[in-house]
Amino acid sequence: MEDTIRLIENIITASVFAFVVTAAVGFALFFFGANADLKKRFRAVMPIYYMFLAFMLFCALLLSAFGHFEIEPIEIVALAAWIYALVSAIKAYKLSKGQDRARFKSFTTKKYLADIIICFFLYFLWVGGVI
Repeated sequence: MEDTIRLIENIITASVFAFVVTAAVGFALFFFGANADLKKRFRAVMPIYYMFLAFMLFCALLLSAFGHFEIEPIEIVALAAWIYALVSAIKAYKLSKGQDRARFKSFTTKKYLADIIICFFLYFLWVGGVI
């Protein structure tokens, strides 16, 4: 049981760092890239982004199940951050359908930067045992 829990925690750790790398790539594409193919780049990054969101949620639910669904404060904060990442990704997708490229680029740049900061913040809270 302990080995399974450690394995799942390692999967979450790897997923968080992969998610941050994906968000960093998205941030770089939107912040430093030209406006020509923003929508194509966005659609290239999003499946990977959603995959790591799904990994993190699935592993968090498994850990919660192994802990007899005793919810800790860090798990509530992490769930709120996960919901934020999902909702902002949906909003970015809706903005990608529109014609306002400047607003889309601005929002996605801020979104990816916020995702990176939130992931690092939560990870260090989780590893440090602060919450």
